[in-house]
Amino acid sequence: MTRERIPDFYEWFWNKVGNTYLVYSATDMPDDFLKQYDFYTDNDRLYRYFRDIAYPKAHETIMKPLRQPIELLSLDKIKHHNVGLHSYSHPNRISQLSEVEQFDEYYFNKKWLDVDYGISVISMSHPMGDYSKFTLEALSDLGIKIGFRADAIMVHNRTDLELPRIDIKNLIWK
Repeated sequence: MTRERIPDFYEWFWNKVGNTYLVYSATDMPDDFLKQYDFYTDNDRLYRYFRDIAYPKAHETIMKPLRQPIELLSLDKIKHHNVGLHSYSHPNRISQLSEVEQFDEYYFNKKWLDVDYGISVISMSHPMGDYSKFTLEALSDLGIKIGFRADAIMVHNRTDLELPRIDIKNLIWK
């Protein structure tokens, strides 16, 4: 989705949600929610609050019809690129999910890419930079060799599944 189309998505989504949910989400969202990520707009933050904290079941109901296999670029166009995992439903706090739920987030994301698109995956990035020791074990069990956090801070004594990264928005939209 291009930067220009994101506001169109939010307009569509908030129309689907209705004013009641929107007002409650906006009122309940803490002022500092996701403020540490300077690339998020207020609308990005509100959407993520609705999706992950306030009304995750309502979000799933609204989004489920859109979760159909999409036509990716043809494999010959992406063969020189690395396609990695980022979880199946993008929870903000994957570390707070059960071990089974954490494993399933990456297992189904990997299966979708492997089975539906024939893409062999060995890399990933942690949604919101959140993960736990079990997350790292699950990724390793799934054959993931390299993973990236959501910040660019160099930290020593990390594994190959905890490397720093620069967000794409900071590269192409500034």
